[in-house]
Amino acid sequence: MRLTAKQVTWLKVSLHLAGLLPFLWLVWAINHGGLGADPVKDIQHFTGRTALKFLLATLLITPLARYAKQPLLIRTRRLLGLWCFAWATLHLTSYALLELGVNNLALLG
Repeated sequence: MRLTAKQVTWLKVSLHLAGLLPFLWLVWAINHGGLGADPVKDIQHFTGRTALKFLLATLLITPLARYAKQPLLIRTRRLLGLWCFAWATLHLTSYALLELGVNNLALLG
């Protein structure tokens, strides 16, 4: 059974939710003290791991589409790549703001 364009649209909506749900959990954990003894470390590790998960999902799209013979699945690759970039940017921003305190000299060297 091949994917239809309508099914790909629903898959993209689901992937948007999958990219947004970890962020909502992170906001909830920050507000309710669910991060542990070192919240800065937990935020950085969570955002980094989430970025890696999206990177792996992005890289697996092409082999999965070829193996399953679903060429329309390739249309979701850019979406996953953008979520990976968003989470990696959030990871770098959390490091710069929370760990370094936006010290430009520390960022450069």
